[in-house]
Amino acid sequence: MAAVLWFLTLGLFLVLCDSCSWSPSVDQQDFCSARYVLEADVIKRITLGDGEEYEYQIDVKDVFKNDSQEDVKSIKTIFGDGYRDSCHPIPLQENTTYLIHAIKDDGKLWLIQFANKQMQDVDKDDIRRMRELYDCSCEIRFYMMIQPPSQDNECAVPSYGHCERSFYCKRNSENVCESGNLGQCYES
Repeated sequence: MAAVLWFLTLGLFLVLCDSCSWSPSVDQQDFCSARYVLEADVIKRITLGDGEEYEYQIDVKDVFKNDSQEDVKSIKTIFGDGYRDSCHPIPLQENTTYLIHAIKDDGKLWLIQFANKQMQDVDKDDIRRMRELYDCSCEIRFYMMIQPPSQDNECAVPSYGHCERSFYCKRNSENVCESGNLGQCYES
C-alpha cells in the first residue's frame, strides 16, 4: 500500500512539474521582463521541426521598449515555442498585427509566452502606460493579508481583485514607487 501511495505522489509531482503554473501578474511585469516590446505585423509563420518551434517573419511598425538600443525596426525574424511546449502557447496568426514582448537568446529574438496580444485589443491607455507610466526600476510585489507595507522601491498589489491591465507602478517626485490605474480594468 505504501508503494502505491509513493507512486501516486511521484506521479502527481511529475504532472505538477510539467504543468503551467499560474501566479498573479499585471501587464507591467510582462513589459519589464521583456528586452523588447514592439508592434509588428506577422507576415509569415513557419513551423520548424515537428511543431517544436515557430519562426515568424515580421514587419516592425513601432517600438515601445528597446533595452539594447539596437535598430529593432530592422528585425525581420522572431521565434516562438510550438505546440510541443508543455504550456501549449498559442501561435501568432499571419496577416495580423501584434504587441510583441520578446527576449534575446543565442542571438535570436524569442516571444515571451502569453504576453503577446493583437493590436486591435490594445488601446491608447495601454500605449500611454507603456510610454509614460511603467517604471521598471520599481518592484511589483503581490501581498497576502499578513505582510509589512511596501518599501520605497516597490508597489504592493493585492493577490486577488487587482486590475492586471490598467495597473502601473511608477516613481513619484519623492522617488518613491507608487501604484495607480489608467484605463480598462480586468480583475484577476
